[in-house]
Amino acid sequence: MSCKFETPEPSTSTKDKKKPRKIKPSKNESGSKRSAPKQKMNKTVKVPGTQKSKTQLSATKMLRRKKVKHLEKLVKYYINRLSFDSALFWAQRLLSIDKSAESIYLLGRCLFLKKQYRRAINVIREAGLDKKEINPLCFYLVCKCLYMVGDYPEALDLLSGEPQNVHLTDAPFSCTSRRKSKWMKKYGQKKNIEPSLTVLKAQIHEKMENRIVAAENYKKALEQDIFCYEAFSALVSHHMISSQEEKAIIKKMDEQLANKPINHEKALVREIYQNIIDKYRAPSNNRKEIDAKICPTSHSSKAYPSTNLCKHPYVAIAEAERLYNACYFADCLSVTEEILENSPMHPTCLPIHIACLFQLRLCNKLFQLGEALIKEPKNSNAWYAVGCYYLVSGKVELSRKYFAKATSVDKMNAPAWIAYGHSFGFFTEHDQAMAAYFKSAQLLIGCHLPLLYLGMECTETNNFKLAGNYLGQACQIVPNDPFVIHEMGIVAYQSKEYAQAEKHFDLALALVHERNPVIVAETWGVLLNNLGHTHRKLKNYDRALEYHLKAVKIKPTCPKIRTAVGFVEALLGRYEDAAKSFHRALSIQSDNSFATSMLNICLERLSHEDHIYHEFKNDDFVFIRPSTSHGPAESSKSGLFWSGSPGDLSEDESLIYQLEEGSSGSDSENGFNIGSASEEGSGCSDVEMQDENVS
Repeated sequence: MSCKFETPEPSTSTKDKKKPRKIKPSKNESGSKRSAPKQKMNKTVKVPGTQKSKTQLSATKMLRRKKVKHLEKLVKYYINRLSFDSALFWAQRLLSIDKSAESIYLLGRCLFLKKQYRRAINVIREAGLDKKEINPLCFYLVCKCLYMVGDYPEALDLLSGEPQNVHLTDAPFSCTSRRKSKWMKKYGQKKNIEPSLTVLKAQIHEKMENRIVAAENYKKALEQDIFCYEAFSALVSHHMISSQEEKAIIKKMDEQLANKPINHEKALVREIYQNIIDKYRAPSNNRKEIDAKICPTSHSSKAYPSTNLCKHPYVAIAEAERLYNACYFADCLSVTEEILENSPMHPTCLPIHIACLFQLRLCNKLFQLGEALIKEPKNSNAWYAVGCYYLVSGKVELSRKYFAKATSVDKMNAPAWIAYGHSFGFFTEHDQAMAAYFKSAQLLIGCHLPLLYLGMECTETNNFKLAGNYLGQACQIVPNDPFVIHEMGIVAYQSKEYAQAEKHFDLALALVHERNPVIVAETWGVLLNNLGHTHRKLKNYDRALEYHLKAVKIKPTCPKIRTAVGFVEALLGRYEDAAKSFHRALSIQSDNSFATSMLNICLERLSHEDHIYHEFKNDDFVFIRPSTSHGPAESSKSGLFWSGSPGDLSEDESLIYQLEEGSSGSDSENGFNIGSASEEGSGCSDVEMQDENVS
């Protein structure tokens, strides 16, 4: 009975057992094995479906990246073609599919090029990229846009904020690591953005007329990047530093280069900068000498090939400026004409070129140049050229009008400011002239010319103490300018400090000889003539005659120098030679009353050789500027030079004149005065007829 209820165990062998989850392959009719059916549910849901979605995602990303790359190339292509509207259109399309920092920066750049500065600021600020610690490039673009719209305080607040010295690699980007690395490689590291930020800060301070702070920032930018010519140019062309500070910058560059491995490019840039600031060294005789002074010769041609820098515009302009300062106006003009032929309307070369045309009185060329330049009315050099043309033509009121317009277009145009002052100084309107020079001195704190002309104006009004102060300040800025030293000699002479005057004139002559071993420029005839006046006052008549004769060789048609020669010859008792000299002077200027009187005295002495006037031996000339009849002369930096009016004869001269002729006369009547080199047709220091630079 119990057996009914027991379940017997199956006694099957191992071969008969079936594995539930394994299907053995079966043979078909031909005897071949056929594969078991696949478990479609498990494989279709878990594995195949997932693999397909990953592939689709990868394909979508690849397509998106391809579109972004294509649009970026399209935007840059139209930027390079200067089609800013097309570039802006595709930049907006790019931003719609890619919100990365690079796309935002590219759109902001297009808006900047379209001068839509406010829109560029809004785009970057809405993306939250207007912080220096987040994205320095976008931050710089925002500050630049604020500068362009004239919002200087806000831009300066952003630039002065913290943190400072952010490295580009520290900034987060909303893009993949691959694109981020590409961005970093393309736009560079911290050294590429910090100098730009510093220069922008300097420009803002300059606009706000904080020129001392601006100069410090420019110098800092140059320390950060020696290749930042923008900073160097602003310091030099805007006259923000003195010549000693310029040399200090070069010295600091030398120290930086000495502490690092040799970098030929940096060394070359340093030499170019040195060449630009050496405005008062002797000009080179040929182009090969210019290239040899700048290009190193210790390197092989393969490692460091010849750069032929004499053809570089800025190197050639620096050489033209040295020629101008040395009063080689014709040679300077040939250099500037060559520069303008290769690089028409070069803004740095134009002021020097205009100055040369003015010095050489080439009215037709000035007219043609002014007519060509005024097609760009926002170019201050255009109105400067027109003003020079009218000043050469004698139309003073019109010249003042256009000089004022040039300064209103660009208030940092040093030549225009100086020329504006000259337009008053030429005609003894001292108050207006000094007002113009004062204004230019405030704007051009590193330029010595306004101080030089202020000193000349004070000398003209017999305020010798104040004149000495101004000239001393000018000498501190540029210690080796012979025009400044010469004017200091005039002040000493007028103060009857003849020994001190001789020292100043000798120093000025030595500085001239450093530039020109053989003096040929007519400008320096005045310096030699004034040395003759000084030695005559010191009773060194032989030396006085020697200098006067040297001056005659340089300026043979100047009646004042001829008269001075005759006067010294008369003091030496050589009445026959003196009479010949007075005859020559009268042949040039027939209304020279002093020469006429002295000729009569000499003829009387020749007829009474046994009678000697002892009073005549004590007679002397007054040392005064040449009269304005010779016309204005141009300063080497500004382009136009100032002429003074003659003064009165001294008491002893008047006394002798009364003894011999029974009447007294003034220096202006007699034609004697002590001349200023700047007035007799020389240029002063820098080429101030340029942008750096009318002097």
